[in-house]
Amino acid sequence: MENTSKKIVFFILLILFLLITSGCYRQKSELVHKDSKAEVEKNQELNEEKPIKQLQLDKSQFNRIAGWLNNDTIIYIKEDAARSEVYTYHLYNGKQELLFSIDEPINDVRVSPSHHRVLIQTAPLTYTANLYFLDLEGNMIYSTEVESSELEIAWNAINEDNLFITAFYEDWSYDVYHLNLATKTFDSVEMTQPFLKWFGKDVFLSQRWDQSNAHLFAPLVKSSLHDIQKENIVFKEIYQFDTFKDFLMTINVLEEDRDYAVYRFYNQAYEEIRRWQIPHLAQYSDWHVPFYDLLSSNASFLTFVPYTSGSIDHYDGNYQLVMYHLRTGKKSVIAEQLENEPISCSPDGKKCLYGFKLENLIQLKAKKIKSIVTLSEDIV
Repeated sequence: MENTSKKIVFFILLILFLLITSGCYRQKSELVHKDSKAEVEKNQELNEEKPIKQLQLDKSQFNRIAGWLNNDTIIYIKEDAARSEVYTYHLYNGKQELLFSIDEPINDVRVSPSHHRVLIQTAPLTYTANLYFLDLEGNMIYSTEVESSELEIAWNAINEDNLFITAFYEDWSYDVYHLNLATKTFDSVEMTQPFLKWFGKDVFLSQRWDQSNAHLFAPLVKSSLHDIQKENIVFKEIYQFDTFKDFLMTINVLEEDRDYAVYRFYNQAYEEIRRWQIPHLAQYSDWHVPFYDLLSSNASFLTFVPYTSGSIDHYDGNYQLVMYHLRTGKKSVIAEQLENEPISCSPDGKKCLYGFKLENLIQLKAKKIKSIVTLSEDIV
């Protein structure tokens, strides 16, 4: 009986010990997780405050910055009469590495939506384009030649193996190709419209323009890789649209006040989540849409906004750079009196490249703008 009592007491003590140690471990684990998360955020803040190392180049060789490879590394194009090169450059330690080199002019460099691949488009001949797909180490994934005068490329943000490539010819006729990087297939597909944008793993959107008549508005339709010819109308009449990984944006003009454009944002179910009215400028027979980018990391839309509406021919003012927050509905002014030039934001949404050669850096939290390129004639 005594032995039984001792066993019961021992069993109870063992359970209590396990519960206590388990609780301590869980608390310790949670504290470690919280500490590591805080450490990451602290390091990110410290990194943002670190001085940017200027990219120093010969003016005759600098082509342009092409975008972000990751939060701290950009990718740029350098060229001379004989050679074109693509480099990566770390903004804080100044380290640069050659990613790609070729004896052909480079027309375009694009980083994939997930920042895991790089597409380089060259122009060896007037009506020929070569496409090279690389991993981040510079290894070739796939390459192909496309007869064309101009190319329009749509990269799927959810399934990066899928791309649409539209080849325009000198007479503006076109062919559309579907490229699957997983299967290495490059197939011509029959499309009624040349400008396509992905919105889902297999779904893509386009506007159904009437080729025989000039209109400012057209229906937005969706199709699928499983049935390319079948089109379903999403919206009956829009002026322009764009897609991002999680959001669809449409631009229209207010019926009651045509001096304002209305930007609407939708989720994957095509449900409207936000809208904003923005002054806009008329140009020729249509409307001017300023440069913009969407920051997926914090669901924010960044765009240039004119101070007044009217005609772009008579508008000699600059623009506000405004951030619209899709989750909260708030808006904040990042900068005043800027020129409307291309903008490309880092994956973490904390800074943006800005300018026709993306040669400037905007730190969004600090609201500071600085040049990140020093050309040879500017070096003292």
